[in-house]
Amino acid sequence: MPFGFQYWMVLLPEVDSSNFLLFVHNPAGATKLRSYASGRAKVIGQPSAEEVFRATEIGTSRHECEPHKTDDHGFWYHKTQELNRRYLSGGNPVQAVSRTLPSPGLAAAGLAAKGSQRQIQQYVNLQPETLSNAILEQFPPRVRELRARIHWVSPLAADQYQEFRDAEFLARVGLSAHATALAAFWPSGGPSWDALGIISDPAGAMKPGVILLEAKSHIPEIYGNGCQAGDASLPQIEAALAKAKSWCGVSGTADWLGPLYQSANRLAHLCFLLDQVRTPAWLVNLCFTGDPIRPTTREEWQTALESVKAQLGLTRPPRNVVDVFLPALAPARAVN
Repeated sequence: MPFGFQYWMVLLPEVDSSNFLLFVHNPAGATKLRSYASGRAKVIGQPSAEEVFRATEIGTSRHECEPHKTDDHGFWYHKTQELNRRYLSGGNPVQAVSRTLPSPGLAAAGLAAKGSQRQIQQYVNLQPETLSNAILEQFPPRVRELRARIHWVSPLAADQYQEFRDAEFLARVGLSAHATALAAFWPSGGPSWDALGIISDPAGAMKPGVILLEAKSHIPEIYGNGCQAGDASLPQIEAALAKAKSWCGVSGTADWLGPLYQSANRLAHLCFLLDQVRTPAWLVNLCFTGDPIRPTTREEWQTALESVKAQLGLTRPPRNVVDVFLPALAPARAVN
């Protein structure tokens, strides 16, 4: 399945109330909506995945299909007719279910109340260009010269702001083929990523890459209770961290299982993508300034991050890790 393409049969009454349509997309943003009702393919348009997913519901008006050649018209014609008979016959056509968020004043499913989680949800869904530009400014000049863009794949309002980890995070960025390798590298229950993006350029000069984003609204969020893994998982984690330490040029005696374990396991996953999967990847430490709950200045963040790097034993900046600072946004209502 090339770069994470997914195939769905969807019912969109505003487009065609009588037939299911084939919607193909990948996390990089490429999409195509086709009708096979006549026995031949007809391209309807290129709506975004967010639009289609918001207007449909899994199990009724959206059904995932195994990848198959789109020029096999007979196959998709029979698939169309099968779903039409099942869901549109008998005079009771299923209606596409609106996935737009509740009206203002009602809590949206998955929308955080405050803190870094709320901030990243707002930036991804309301100001994605601002977020992307702040990150790209920290990247090498060549990336900017190629007019690279970041397509955010989580946390999306259309997905109720879901965050992803383990094999699900790989699937979200089009790397499902490496799920077995990740399971061998790190046990289940790995980092739940605050945001995930795919970076690519319009001309295709660069190989599409992955943006791993960790967001913080105040300094105490950096620290935790350390690794809580049981005896069965701990050796695997220790082995992965040892590889990451070597990759970062850090002494093996540095404490990566203590209060800074969260920072350490994020570095380990970056190492996995770059060193084992051999795909372009960047880890973004996003720090919000002026959060209304516990305001932190950029200078305070910079001092804290330098301390974190020293505690982790990092004597040089790790490859493809960038620190980004953005002002906290005022609380917003549901993203429509």
